[in-house]
Amino acid sequence: MKKRFVANIALLVFINLLVKPFWIFGIDRTVQNTVGTGAYGVYFALFNFSFLLQTLLDFGINNYNSRAVAQKDGWIAEHFTGIMLVKTALAVIYLLLCLAGAGIMGYSPVQIWLLGILCFNQVLLSFTGYFRSNLQGLHRFKTDSFMSVLDKLVMITICAVLLWGGSWGASFRIEWFVYAQSGAYLFTVLVGFILVARQLSLPWQVSLDWSFIRGILQKSYPFALIGVLMSVYNRIDSVMLEALLPPTDGAHQAGIYASAYRLLDAVNMVGVLTATILLPMFAKMLVKQEPVEPLVNFTAKSLYALATAGVCCCFYFAEPVMHWLYTDATPYYATVFAWLMPSFIGIASVYVFGALLTANHNLWQINVIALGSVALNITLNFLLIPSFKALGAAWAAVATQAMAAVCFMAVAAYKFKLGWNGKNIVSAAVYPLICLTLAKWGSRWEWVMPWQFNFLTVFGLCLVVARVLRLLVWKKTV
Repeated sequence: MKKRFVANIALLVFINLLVKPFWIFGIDRTVQNTVGTGAYGVYFALFNFSFLLQTLLDFGINNYNSRAVAQKDGWIAEHFTGIMLVKTALAVIYLLLCLAGAGIMGYSPVQIWLLGILCFNQVLLSFTGYFRSNLQGLHRFKTDSFMSVLDKLVMITICAVLLWGGSWGASFRIEWFVYAQSGAYLFTVLVGFILVARQLSLPWQVSLDWSFIRGILQKSYPFALIGVLMSVYNRIDSVMLEALLPPTDGAHQAGIYASAYRLLDAVNMVGVLTATILLPMFAKMLVKQEPVEPLVNFTAKSLYALATAGVCCCFYFAEPVMHWLYTDATPYYATVFAWLMPSFIGIASVYVFGALLTANHNLWQINVIALGSVALNITLNFLLIPSFKALGAAWAAVATQAMAAVCFMAVAAYKFKLGWNGKNIVSAAVYPLICLTLAKWGSRWEWVMPWQFNFLTVFGLCLVVARVLRLLVWKKTV
């Protein structure tokens, strides 16, 4: 069983790492280069706006359903129609709230139309997530792995034809990108529905157990609130850029921010996959009353070492990276990118300590930290964006993620009596200084070797330093 589990997890990770980076850098980046920074900036701001409340579409139902399907035969047939009705009601509430928010923001009719399509796409994604939860509960992991990237595969195909398949590329519009997503999500929802419908017997019966639904919502609302708050302080930057600046400049600055955020989003996959594995491990260890400190130290130090090495390299190699990726990049793109990437160090820490606190059901503390992070992020954006624009949003992101990381670490240390080794503290403080020195040195040797080679060389040297400082431990420790 363990061997099968590891094989299925490995398949899921491999497929996602194979497809999603190509989507991010092959398609999404090309779309920005094709339509221009301003047009993409409008899309990016609206996309993030549609993402702010997307947690309401799920409300914990998918996770609950996955466990229930695995534990009880006939669960799908008994509750499928009822859950579908509830998710439809949640979708209506979500759409109304988003459109009301668009009216408050003063969006134009064109922006509201585009936002409506993007919100509809989020609804389709939510239903796909529900169908996948049924497949996961049935232990059809290979099928679920295929479903996890099906929408991206379809979008890659459609966008590749539009971008490179003929005369369309020169006239490609950002609306086409959104419509391509809608088509891919609709196709994926249809496939998911067919796969799950095969588990049902005809004729279907509509059954709605209100006590069951009420129980799910009561248990899930703290998780839903966490999701909403974290979405706000992670995604509202571009929305505020577009709202606080004049229309043309706001769209352009949001596009610049998107160019930097794309790489942050890409490396964030490491944190997401780590948290996905850590959460059930912490939960199991806590139930068995096993000590969690060794695993916490190992993962926290490892992620810190990797994140810091990458961030320091990006800081000094920002200009060649941006010019390599974007046709209209300027030194300002590089400056925004260089200052946004340090936020990943805080994000990586939140993934570790947030997973630990979630496994221990310290939801009140998590929500308080998330609420404080929202307040800080919005306040800093209001203060910094009018004067510093995209760079100000990057500074706000770094400060917010740093505060969140410190708070999560402090609460976890208090709850679990985690000790702080003096040597580890010194190593953690010295390590970024050494990494920055190496990156600065390596960035000046472009006349010897291509910058890509220098980047990887410096990154490798930083990891060697991390090993010497005992931040990276290769032998088994947990």
